[in-house]
Amino acid sequence: MSIAYSRIKVRIVEVRGLETPGLEEGSTWEKGNLLFRSPREGRIYRSEKSRWARGTDAQGRSYLLWEADHYRARGLVIQPEESCYCFEVSRISA
Repeated sequence: MSIAYSRIKVRIVEVRGLETPGLEEGSTWEKGNLLFRSPREGRIYRSEKSRWARGTDAQGRSYLLWEADHYRARGLVIQPEESCYCFEVSRISA
């Protein structure tokens, strides 16, 4: 499958209550294709949810990783903090 969105590497800087294999401070993840539009921006979810991780890209933009239960995606997704769009996410091996 080809990707329609640019792949962005995100380094995890904070983890709160989210227990996913390989998800820890300092790990690197990659944003993939668009999955769905969330009703809230990522920064709002960070204050509402108790389980999440936060990361930053090379340009300093912040992202929220959280577990979605959506008809288009179940499991870990990545969402820019200033956006409502949720994307696929995968760990980059160290």
